[in-house]
Amino acid sequence: MKHFSNQSNGSHVGRMNYGGAKFCRFALLPLMLLMLLLLPGRMVAQTDYDESVTFTALAGNPEDNTNETYANLFDGKKTKDKFCSDANATQEVCYASLSAQPYVVFEEGTGTLTFRYDTYKPEGAYDLNVGKNKPKWSSLFDKIKKVVFDASFANARPKSCYWWFGECYKLKAIEGIEYLNTENVTDMSSMFQSCSHSYPLDLTSFNTANVTDMSSMFKYCDITSLDLTSFNTANVTDMSSMFEHCRNLKSIFVSDKFVTGQITNGDNMFNDCENLRGYNDSKIDHNYANCSKTGYLDPGFGYAMFDNATETLTFSYKGFKSVTEYYYVLFEGRAKPEWYSKKDKIKKVVFDASFANARPKSCYWWFGECLNLTRIEGMENLNTEMVTTMAGMFYQCEALTSLDVTNFNTAKVTDMSLMFSSCTKLSSLNLYNFNTENVTNMLAMFSSCKNLATIYTSEKFVTTKVDNLNHFMFDDDEQLKGANAYDEMKTRVHCANYKTGYFTKLVGKNGDEKIGATGETLATDNLALDDDKDFVAYEPFAAKAASYSRTMKEGTTWATLCLPFDVSLADKNFRAFKLLSADDVTETVELEEIEGSIAAGTPVIIKMKDGATKLNFTEVDKEIAKDVQTAETANGNYQLQGIYTKKVFSKDTDNSCYIVKGDKLMNPAKLLGETATESVGSKPFRAYMVDNSSAPAAGARMFSISVGGSTTAIEQLETTADSKAEYYDLQGRRLQNLQKGINIVKRGGKTMKVIIK
Repeated sequence: MKHFSNQSNGSHVGRMNYGGAKFCRFALLPLMLLMLLLLPGRMVAQTDYDESVTFTALAGNPEDNTNETYANLFDGKKTKDKFCSDANATQEVCYASLSAQPYVVFEEGTGTLTFRYDTYKPEGAYDLNVGKNKPKWSSLFDKIKKVVFDASFANARPKSCYWWFGECYKLKAIEGIEYLNTENVTDMSSMFQSCSHSYPLDLTSFNTANVTDMSSMFKYCDITSLDLTSFNTANVTDMSSMFEHCRNLKSIFVSDKFVTGQITNGDNMFNDCENLRGYNDSKIDHNYANCSKTGYLDPGFGYAMFDNATETLTFSYKGFKSVTEYYYVLFEGRAKPEWYSKKDKIKKVVFDASFANARPKSCYWWFGECLNLTRIEGMENLNTEMVTTMAGMFYQCEALTSLDVTNFNTAKVTDMSLMFSSCTKLSSLNLYNFNTENVTNMLAMFSSCKNLATIYTSEKFVTTKVDNLNHFMFDDDEQLKGANAYDEMKTRVHCANYKTGYFTKLVGKNGDEKIGATGETLATDNLALDDDKDFVAYEPFAAKAASYSRTMKEGTTWATLCLPFDVSLADKNFRAFKLLSADDVTETVELEEIEGSIAAGTPVIIKMKDGATKLNFTEVDKEIAKDVQTAETANGNYQLQGIYTKKVFSKDTDNSCYIVKGDKLMNPAKLLGETATESVGSKPFRAYMVDNSSAPAAGARMFSISVGGSTTAIEQLETTADSKAEYYDLQGRRLQNLQKGINIVKRGGKTMKVIIK
């Protein structure tokens, strides 16, 4: 038996009946054939699709022209002319000219070496060096007086800083070094070697996680103190002569990330560093790079400073401070902090990035009785992994309306008494990450939080070691509701759970909105999914009500769908299909229509009925699926991948993906790689096709979808086989009649593809 599928410039439906199952075919068109036979002109990226993929061109959004061929979008001349002044330039040259790049310029008059990253590299500018090659500007070592990192240089990602400022003995200042991003740097050897002038060298922004070579980095530097508290030396193998001949160096401050476990060469690391604490000229290798009594390094320390003008308390972690600055040290144990005297003046708290290196052991009463505190910034920089007490940490912070403690590591905490007590303006607390297995005291932990309605927790919030006499834990929390509403007679620790108490278990997020559930069988009242918001489920749960809606672009025929709850297909304005098979020879994809319902988490391709553009689902008592199910073809070579969250496609990693747009399946990586398009993305609750075969077809960049009403493909084929029809093969050669395989049929003003198996 012969099987047929067809296509035209319009949308036609072909349905076949294979033993009672209904099938639709998607026909894959090679790019070459499209350029030869289909409509002329150039197709540009569309800006408004049902699947809501965003295309952004370098010169603004291109025009929307859905009737022109996808292949001609990549026409070198037509694309080039839009972005290039040189009509004879290749497309590749054109794109390169639009690309920003790092470079270095030197101003003779001021002796200033400036690092920039942009598209305006001037003649005579220096490129960055690669590997163990001195930079071209090293010939200026006796002229450089000042180094400036322009703000634009923050976008550069150098891999080597070898000898960047080596032997610049006249260098007196480095500005903007915070714009030097070193996350990809592997070599910092001799970077500051022989910088003989003493000036502040702020390296606290350095990311050294990938650095392997720090040999001679500061050799012969005339500096008195170095703050290396940001340095992570886990991958460094060579520290030989790193500080050699730094005779004025008195202090080297580090964090616990300054390690020497991978060092293979640490010879002369501290040679002739005579002013270091406890220096011994017989002990000069990397074995003394530690903060012990026998080592030469000093531990950095955390501290706080209060600014009267801004009423801000700032926490930092540095290796040295100016003697003119007054700072508060961090206490251990149950002692109120030094800044407690400022409690009535503190309106803002800031943890700066450096404080991420601090490891405080106590947060006792840190912000207790700060009645005017309204804002805390940078809480993610507070590392609490060593903290044992958080008692009274936020006690009586009456002006705080929100508090983010989601990054807190509480594994070692034993005391949380009065931690949030009398925070009268807080309406919710997210304690999802709290591990309370070692906590023994929760006395009045949430007492007098009069507006606190929700406390989100996880399975890690336990009270196994807490004294049951910790009454007052929930005293006067009249708005609080979890599995049960607040009862003033029930205020003890036994109510600290989400099954029968006052807690709510955090089970997911809908955009920024938290999804909480309670009860023995976790359930939430309402799950209203938004087409523009990501949905993330931490675990399965039930929803008493679940809803979702989408409005598509006018004229949409095909789309995709993937919802976390099952959907009945009865009386719906669309048909649903699963991916059944794919044929690499005929370049067709076969779909099987789904009957009954779509299972939760299952990605499907849908066809709208009668010009419908809206999807609306309102369901009751639904189980919510945490994970998306993979829908594969029988041979596993192709699959539909569903998504609950937005996805941006990469030209490097998503080359085998196809997305439904209008009546086509397009390869986003092709669009990204060969046009000025900057991004292609898809909204949540969609799906995309993945080619998992070992060798995806290089020319397979678009599927054209052909749909037809109630007639079969065979009946449609017969209407084309007349004297007015012209037949071609894939190479564009004229045929007398239809042949086995792929045929191109031109009839009247239409062109269609006919496949005969």
